Amino acid sequence: MGGQSKSLQKFITVVPDEALQTEKVEKKGFDWGGMTKSFTGGKNLMDTAKSAVADGDWKTIAAVGVTVGVTAAAAAVLAPEIAVGAAGAALTTYGMSALYDAVRGMRSEGCDVKVLGESSVRELVFLPGHPRPKTVYAQHPANELIYFPISSFHRRVFENKFSEAIRLLAALGAREIQVEHKKGWDRAFAASLAAPIATQTGVAQVDASGGTSAKASENLLFTATLPGSDTPKVIDNPIWLPFEDTWQAIVEQRMEHGLKQFTLSVNYEDDYSVNASLKGKIDKAGLEIGGKFEDHVATQWTMQGTFGRTVG
Repeated sequence: MGGQSKSLQKFITVVPDEALQTEKVEKKGFDWGGMTKSFTGGKNLMDTAKSAVADGDWKTIAAVGVTVGVTAAAAAVLAPEIAVGAAGAALTTYGMSALYDAVRGMRSEGCDVKVLGESSVRELVFLPGHPRPKTVYAQHPANELIYFPISSFHRRVFENKFSEAIRLLAALGAREIQVEHKKGWDRAFAASLAAPIATQTGVAQVDASGGTSAKASENLLFTATLPGSDTPKVIDNPIWLPFEDTWQAIVEQRMEHGLKQFTLSVNYEDDYSVNASLKGKIDKAGLEIGGKFEDHVATQWTMQGTFGRTVG
């Protein structure tokens, strides 16, 4: 059911598995910049690296690593027949040595970023098109398997929490949900959510206009209309519910006592250490955040409505 894990890293960046072998070369303690100057070229770089391996010439290996990107050198050191592949090739222009330097720089400033190989993140969940080289990801605060780019972390986490609240109320049999803005993200943000929301009981048709009545509250973000149900259920595999006492109280009252009306708050107060300071450290290190940064906005939306099957 989620829950913050202490065994997985909060901030990560992902590289091809073969690139991780660079650590074995780095542990030899070479001055990568100095070694580059000693490389005279004249042969195919990979052939040079292979010959150097045969001769035990780590100085040349290091120089080749800097010249073409350490991924290629590491591949030559450990298995000359390994094909670096497209993902590895994308990293060679940056250089794994520079990546590790960047990560060490962030760690020195108190931000512990872990470099993980692709095979070790296969069970993790990323947005489509991710993970990308050089990009830093933050762990979902309530699910240890989900990672979002730093750029859109706050938007994604809040959307995830809000969507779960909608699905939870729908499963409990809500037939109408009115969402009001109390603080933080408002109509501009809500407009991006103005689409049908899939639930276990059907589809919530969302009106993001705030209603057409002149009496509609200026804080009303939108109204969701659902089929309603007199047979309440709890959603499968909730992420946020185990950490929200008031949500749990609504579930209990609905399931055991037939609650007819509800008021539920979706609060987003913590920045989870994903803020402008973190962005500055990532920028300084030469890494990427995955897009335009959206900072944390302390937000509270209140959801009110009625449970029960629609009559008529």
